[in-house]
Amino acid sequence: MIAKITFDKFTQNDVPLFKKWAKLPHIKNTWFLEGYQTVEEHIEKAFEDEAFIIKEANRPIGYIYFRQDDPNGTYSIDIFIAKTTHLNRGLGTLIIKTFCHRAFENRQVRRIIIDPAKDNLAAIRCYEKVGFKFLRHEDDGVKEKYVMELEHPKLLIYRQPPNDYNPIVEVASCYLECQGRYLFLERSDQVAQPGTWGVPAGKFEEGECPLEAANRELLEETGIENLKLLPLKPLYIRGPEIDFTFHRFRTSLQTFPKVTLSQEHTGYRWVSYSEAKKLPLIFGAEHLLFEMYHHFEPTTPLQLSAWLALEKRQLFDKLKAFGPKFIGPIAEGSCDKSQPIVIQCNEDDSLQSIIQREIPEAIQVPETNLQYRFQLGNFDCIILG
Repeated sequence: MIAKITFDKFTQNDVPLFKKWAKLPHIKNTWFLEGYQTVEEHIEKAFEDEAFIIKEANRPIGYIYFRQDDPNGTYSIDIFIAKTTHLNRGLGTLIIKTFCHRAFENRQVRRIIIDPAKDNLAAIRCYEKVGFKFLRHEDDGVKEKYVMELEHPKLLIYRQPPNDYNPIVEVASCYLECQGRYLFLERSDQVAQPGTWGVPAGKFEEGECPLEAANRELLEETGIENLKLLPLKPLYIRGPEIDFTFHRFRTSLQTFPKVTLSQEHTGYRWVSYSEAKKLPLIFGAEHLLFEMYHHFEPTTPLQLSAWLALEKRQLFDKLKAFGPKFIGPIAEGSCDKSQPIVIQCNEDDSLQSIIQREIPEAIQVPETNLQYRFQLGNFDCIILG
């Protein structure tokens, strides 16, 4: 089980430990081969750029070196885990993913480069899990490198306000569900991003509270009014230029209401979750689909037989470690492949490490914490922490 991972700024007090680690064969033979910089030269560079001691449960286990490569926002990262007992535990993926997410909170960081040796397949696979993509091969005069890049995710979404959060805009949105389908609107050429789709939403007007803004936007954009909108927890979003708060409301309807569009929209659809994923969505909307679906929970209990009918029945035993609650059609005993399987897990610091160890095919949903998706046979599966 992996405990909490933290990053402490590299200081003079860490130099003796770093020199000790630098003598370990798996570090020396990667970082300090003949033709590369010496240990002393690297320490000097570490203080010129940025470097961090990686800690698990406040115990030092490794090192990260982070530097700016150009003024256009390209940074490079190098990492090692010092203790061999900490290798092959999914730590590398978790560490890189966590560090890069925090690095992107700085808007100056637009992309991150990492360059494992071409023959270091384990490292390459680790970085691919984080989202790094192949960029080029490069010979540094000692080894052939497999250069990879991770682009800024454009939107960072939080359930709690991040550091230095300064919202310029407040947005209210409405998730309307009827018979398992959700209302999406197509944007007209009179607004930004014409031709894209999203839920009814818009900016606050002066003096409005979130519920007032949501009801007004819903009436203006759809003609629908007098609904009982239930508030959800807001999301705190850091975009490329500004921070904004995304207030969310939901309601479930028994029958489809009449929709009267404003000039801001040219069409509407009531779509299933899988159909919504195929729409050309407004910027950022794809990251909110999981959140939207998660909040329409059925009341009937899980039918275990339906779950065991899936193609990887052993996965259920692995998921029991989380104390899962199943949400959506699978909880009703349905195996409708047009809908995702949603699994609500107890919030736990060890969730990421368990998933990475037991479900290596799981991919973390970008810009969110403790949310994963993976394919189970022909089913789209989501794990929510």
